Amino acid sequence: AEEIRFLLDQGSTLVYFRDRWIEVDRGILKEALRALEKGAGKNANALTFALGIGHIGTLEIEEVKAHGWLRGLGEELRSSSCLSSQVSSPPRLAGFAGELRDYQRRGVEWLSFLTAHGFGALLADDMGLGKTIQVIAWVLGAIDSNRRQSTAVGCGILIVAPLTLLSNWRHEFAKFAPSLKVYVHQGEKRHLASGFRKAVAEADVTITSYNLLVRDYTDFSEIGWNALVLDEAQAIKNPDTQAARAVRALTPPKRIALTGTPVENSVADLWSLEEFLNPGFLGGRKDFVDRFVKPIAADEHSAAGKRLRHALEPFVLRRLKSD
Repeated sequence: AEEIRFLLDQGSTLVYFRDRWIEVDRGILKEALRALEKGAGKNANALTFALGIGHIGTLEIEEVKAHGWLRGLGEELRSSSCLSSQVSSPPRLAGFAGELRDYQRRGVEWLSFLTAHGFGALLADDMGLGKTIQVIAWVLGAIDSNRRQSTAVGCGILIVAPLTLLSNWRHEFAKFAPSLKVYVHQGEKRHLASGFRKAVAEADVTITSYNLLVRDYTDFSEIGWNALVLDEAQAIKNPDTQAARAVRALTPPKRIALTGTPVENSVADLWSLEEFLNPGFLGGRKDFVDRFVKPIAADEHSAAGKRLRHALEPFVLRRLKSD
């Protein structure tokens, strides 16, 4: 702070400093001084800095060297995004009635790693590569892990999907995880109030639609969900919709989103998805638009685009059929 004040006191953009002449940006210096004096960044999400998208006020951080546990976590997240065999031990698949392909098994390992570390995961595999099957295998592993560790399973796992896909989820659970009890919350005869709480308590997995989550939100909000999975998660790409607000208001410790189109219309879609998966990671909405959406719209090869891709890489798994 003393050095910054000295530079500002010179009253010029050209200053003799540390035995050489340097050109200074007085606007940046003033912003930096304000940040230092206010202690800005002390309570910021350290991981955003370690992954290259941290900032203080209007100052962009170009480079960060992480040490200790933060460096270790950053390296572990990077290895998970590369699907290294060292990411974690293979998840237990007791009760899974089927065979996973190698890439699907790696996908389950990735989901297990991120959710076990408290991060949300965006599984963005191309349509037809088995996102549903990978989630079912993850569900079995998560429930089995909780039981082996004698930890509370909460009130089970909630899966929200478009209405047209509810029967498919019911069928796939019956086929690949017949040991699990599944409650599908739909139709005029669906359970409400105390009947809803009883049905959820007796089930391992609850499945519903985005519309009914909004309509019956009071009932859903009273449940301490252990995990929340969003299928066709582009349904919440607009953060102002009732569905997007409803899923963000629920606070399960484990969160997964599925979509074959992670960026359907614009980079702006990513903010709503990540605000559900990892709240606060991409900063505020307006800030995200200014720092990333606008620069990338102007130049898709911009530095902002590279920083964003680098930061999101550990939390988005995208495989194509051509892979």
